[in-house]
Amino acid sequence: MAEFLLTTLPDVLLIGIGLYLATWMIAKTLFFPSQKGVLIDLHDPFDHSCPEPMDCGFRPGSLGLPIRVKLDNDQIIIAETSPCSACMERLKPGDAVCINRIGDRVIAQKAAQWRRDKC
Repeated sequence: MAEFLLTTLPDVLLIGIGLYLATWMIAKTLFFPSQKGVLIDLHDPFDHSCPEPMDCGFRPGSLGLPIRVKLDNDQIIIAETSPCSACMERLKPGDAVCINRIGDRVIAQKAAQWRRDKC
């Protein structure tokens, strides 16, 4: 019995903590975003007029597509979103988006249909 507890219990605890953290991050992203805003425009990947890619919102090693978002307090920020959302026309200018800040990243996702006013 002692061997069972010493070998299995740490694994079960680590899996439980991992599931708890993953569930919390998903719930935080969906139900408790930092801010809400309106999508102004998507970055055109073929537009090379930006002199320095970092000024346009590109981050080295990031797969996010930079977008400009106007927040409720009229501040305009650059956030990143999944390129799939833009390609499949899920995101269009004027759509409500939820903003989440994770570390030094600002991530935007389209607000759910049933939460547009509460984002």
